[in-house]
This record gives sequence, structure tokens and C-alpha cells, in this order.
Amino acid sequence: MKKKVHVNGPVVPLYGGPEVGVLVDEILYGQWAEVLEESGEFLKIRTEYGYEGYGRASDFIATNGERSMAQMRLVQSTFADILSGPDYEHSHLITLPMGSRIALLEEGLWCRVQLLDGREGYTRRENLTPLPQLSENWREEVMSVARKFLGTQYRWGGKSALGIDCSGLVFLSYAMAGIYIYRDAVIKEGHPIVPVPEEEMLPGDLLYYPGHVTMYLGDGKMIHSSATNNGVAINSTIPGAPDFLEKYRDNLLAVGRLKLPGQ
Repeated sequence: MKKKVHVNGPVVPLYGGPEVGVLVDEILYGQWAEVLEESGEFLKIRTEYGYEGYGRASDFIATNGERSMAQMRLVQSTFADILSGPDYEHSHLITLPMGSRIALLEEGLWCRVQLLDGREGYTRRENLTPLPQLSENWREEVMSVARKFLGTQYRWGGKSALGIDCSGLVFLSYAMAGIYIYRDAVIKEGHPIVPVPEEEMLPGDLLYYPGHVTMYLGDGKMIHSSATNNGVAINSTIPGAPDFLEKYRDNLLAVGRLKLPGQ
């Protein structure tokens, strides 16, 4: 059985090799990963959603046992400060981005939480939510998360409000609704996005272009993170519209839709 570790930094970079190089992904505080090999100061890991890369060993921590799923909470605000006491004037322990996981010790206006290193802290109740489960309203949920990142700068391999790329945006939006899709801008067998005819696309579906993925919002609009916009913006899917980007004309490769359990 391979060793498991947890992410012990707010936003931990993953690289394509055992060195600081091209960013391929970012993993978030409290997520777990499987160690595939050790290479000097780097670990080759496989994330809980099946993506592989290399991260600094110092960015991970081995924990004693697993906390119950009922005890864990997901950060749902763009960022959440964890403070040493239950009010804003207390000292700052760490800032966690959306998608991070933390253990809840006590519910309240200020929730008492525990960090992976054993320290206890506090954050506002509205920053946290129980671990998500797929609901009937998943389309509205994924679009709502994506809109929270409007104006966020573009970052290749990024997956937080510090900077995010196209597949990072749609991955995190779906993950916050309890769905893990493939991290890159392709439809990959074995993951829950499947192609559907373009004429059947619905809000929340994904539009795949060469090296790029966007989320359809309905009414001829899509949201995406692109280098062209230097970040997250809404553009038209309709040629001739003022906010249509010519680079996407006639380049749509596929429309992807979540395959629900039992389908």
C-alpha cells in the first residue's frame, strides 16, 4: 500500500518533473495524495482525482489517521483566514483558498477548526461548507462557482483566485459541486464528462477547443480563463457578437456533459 500524505500549504505547485519547472497543476490545503516515488527533495504524487506530478516534499505532511468525513469542511469562500481567536483582531495563522479542507471542532459564528499540524484556529462560519455531494442543482452550482473567479488573472496550471487556467477553472467549479472531472482541457475516457451533440448543449456543459475548455452559461455566453483575456471573463459563443473572440470561430471540438450515475 502506497504512502498517503496531505497538502500542507495553501496552494502547492505540481511540476512535470522533480524540479521547479513547468507548472502542471496546483493542489490545495488538506487534500490527500498518494506518494509514487521520492526524488531528492521532491515527491512524485498522484492526487485523489488521479492527476500526477511532482511537488516539494516539504509541502506535504503525513498525518496520524484519517478524520471522519463528517468532521471535515470545505472552504467555499474565495479565501478564508484562519485566526488564532474568534474575532478579526486575533493573529493570522494561515489563509486557505476555495477548495481547501479543514477539520471542524466546534460550530458557531466563529467556527473552531484544527490545522494539519495540530494547531487550532477560528474562521467565520460562512467560509465553510460540508463536503459536497452531487445534487439536482449541480448546473447552477458549477456556474455560480465559476462566476466567483471573474477578473482573476490567468496562470498556467493555476487553480485558485491567485491565478487560474482554463481547465483549473472548470475543474474547481465542478469539484465544489462534488464532481471530479479530468484536470486538463480534453475529454478523457474514465472520467465523467462525455461528448454530446452541439445542438443539445445546456448551461453548465463544457465547450472544448484546441488546448482550451470553457463553460457554457446559456444565452450564447461562455465563461473561461484565457491568456487572450489575461484571466477569467465571459465571452459570446455567437460569431459577430461584440464579445466574440475570433480565435474560437469554427474551432469547437466537442461539447462535454457530466454523465450522471446510472446513465
